[in-house]
Amino acid sequence: MTFRQRLAGARVLVAGAGVTGPPVAEALLALGAVVTVTDADAGRLRTVAESLPGLRPAHDLRTPPPDTALVVTAPGW
Repeated sequence: MTFRQRLAGARVLVAGAGVTGPPVAEALLALGAVVTVTDADAGRLRTVAESLPGLRPAHDLRTPPPDTALVVTAPGW
C-alpha cells in the first residue's frame, strides 16, 4: 500500500494555521485525509477553515482527536 493510499480516510491533525499549516492541510485534503487544524489564534483558524472546505477547525487543541493517525506540526509550535 502506498503512502497516498494510506492517507485516504486517515485522520490527520495539523498543528498551526499560520504560514505552513494551510498548504499542508490543503495537500492532505486533496489526498483524501480527514484533516483537523488547530491554532491558538481563533481568527487565523477561522480564515483557514473558510478557505478550505472539508477542514475541521479545532481552536487551541492540546491533544490529538481520537483515532488520529498522523500529527503534523508547523514551525513555531
